[in-house]
Amino acid sequence: MVKRKFVASLLTFFISTLIITLFVPIDIIFSEYNERRDFFHFFDEFLIYSIYTGAGIFLYGLPLSIIIEKILKKSKEARFFFTFAFHLLLGIIPFFLLWFFTLFSILISVLFFIIDEILRSINSRGIKK
Repeated sequence: MVKRKFVASLLTFFISTLIITLFVPIDIIFSEYNERRDFFHFFDEFLIYSIYTGAGIFLYGLPLSIIIEKILKKSKEARFFFTFAFHLLLGIIPFFLLWFFTLFSILISVLFFIIDEILRSINSRGIKK
């Protein structure tokens, strides 16, 4: 389970950082939009975003996701619903610290949940064969 969660967090980290870097130039956040976007500017933004998304995913999201999994391990029927609800709820909590990152946090937590569920289904199919 921990290995699957770590792989899900790595995939979520790369996908979310890439998407955020592509669609939200860092200049927009600081109200200084610059039309020029070359590879080096993109790479700089990718590194800056990766610091924040990496800290959020690996220091906040991964441990909480493991805790959610352990709590809901016995619940078979409603596990999917409650796991999604807890991921969504915990994605909203950063609103109280950095309100302008709330949308990113919610989207990243949902992406983490989706990737984790895909990996779970792949693992369960692989074990049954």
